[in-house]
Amino acid sequence: MKCEGWHGLEGVEVGLERVAGVLALGDLASFACCCRRWTTLLETSEFVWKEQWLRRLATYAYLPRCIAEMETCSSRELLRAALQDETRTSLTFEELTEFLWRFRFKRAAGQSWMAVDPYWCDRPATTVRFHPDGTTTRKGMMTTKPVGVGGDDDGESSSAEEHKVSWRWGNSDDTSKPASGTPCDRVRATVDGQDVPTYVVSRHPKHKGFMMQSCWALYVAFPMPGPGEDPDLADEALEVGFEQQAHEALEYNRAQRLNGLHQGLNGYVDLDAFDAILRHDDDVLRAIISDANNSDDST
Repeated sequence: MKCEGWHGLEGVEVGLERVAGVLALGDLASFACCCRRWTTLLETSEFVWKEQWLRRLATYAYLPRCIAEMETCSSRELLRAALQDETRTSLTFEELTEFLWRFRFKRAAGQSWMAVDPYWCDRPATTVRFHPDGTTTRKGMMTTKPVGVGGDDDGESSSAEEHKVSWRWGNSDDTSKPASGTPCDRVRATVDGQDVPTYVVSRHPKHKGFMMQSCWALYVAFPMPGPGEDPDLADEALEVGFEQQAHEALEYNRAQRLNGLHQGLNGYVDLDAFDAILRHDDDVLRAIISDANNSDDST
């Protein structure tokens, strides 16, 4: 007796396929171990793998173009390729430069930066483009001045654009050559000629969208959920913190302190870090200035 509506397959076979199609992917191995017939079913059934593939595909925030274009492949081959890609953290040049990245500061960046970050002010996150020539552009960052005090009335400003922000791959040490290096799992950003802590590439644990983070900032290549909406994006859940980037963070703050001493607050300076300088005693400040002068003399 035929089972109508199920691709004309026998009812028993159809029932097995339907069951295998909705099983968790990790349970298919146990299914196949039940008997040779079930093993053969998994090896030959396009229906099972199509169901598994479509279910997996629905969870993705991003599917690489090379997989999306595998038009002649079976569902099983598509699923295998996608599963292998889930663990990839090295960005391609096209991915870095074609994604519309959303940006926010982590709490560790300090209140002065959180105060000008739309994400922390109930606004859409800042968007950032990494251009092929190594430059970047961003939209949405708020002014560093209070609303109505020398800024636009709506609190929006292009102040972030006034600083030269370039990028290069994490395997390049040449700050003078934007976009240098080869694609990898790290990206460096240089702000007005000074490196900020490295952005480490990872994938969202559930939908596998790309993320980049340092101890102070987070970029995501998908719509940024608001504070508290995605536990996997909470600061506490993110893997890169000060402990992992202490050296880079201290180097950046040291340079900012020196710039602040020589230039005042007109530079790209974290106000919290600068306030800490003012609490240093005079001997420490003189030592910092002396180190800077000695460095300048040696060059």
